[in-house]
Order: sequence, then C-alpha cells, then structure tokens
Amino acid sequence: MFRRKRHRRKAGACFHCPVGKTPPCPLSDCPEKARVRVVSNPDRQTLELGIYPGSLVKVFKNHLGDPNLVVGIGDSRFILDRSLARNIKVG
Repeated sequence: MFRRKRHRRKAGACFHCPVGKTPPCPLSDCPEKARVRVVSNPDRQTLELGIYPGSLVKVFKNHLGDPNLVVGIGDSRFILDRSLARNIKVG
C-alpha cells in the first residue's frame, strides 16, 4: 500500500554519468571502480563468461600500462585482455 517508488535508470546508462547522456564506449576506457552496463558484445568467448548485453560490470583494475584488466560480474571476477575489452561496448 505505502511502497516507495524505485527510480530506474535506462539500460545502457553509466552509473557515474547523467542518465542516458553517455554514448557507448569500450570497456577498456572505463575508469577503475566504475559500474557500467554492457550495451553490445560481439565476442563469443566473453559471452560465455556472462558478459552479455544488459549485464552490470564493475571494473576493479584498469591501469594504462597493463595488458589486462580485472572486471567483475555478480560474484565472479575475470581477467580480460585489453583487445577483448575494446570490443565490448558499455554505456
């Protein structure tokens, strides 16, 4: 009866940017500790890991000099090559 209304963000909207204002960018360009939603993922290998469009991804480690970055989906953590992360578009 007296429930609070939850405000939903649009799918593909970045959590640290205004709602719906960011164009899709590669996952490799996201800063550390960013929580983003996957917009498109053409790679089959990462789809099997659970990185599918609409899933929430948190970036744990993304240093410019490193060839890999560490991302988390749910309770799982994955190390992705930077070339794979470049193909995954997030918003």
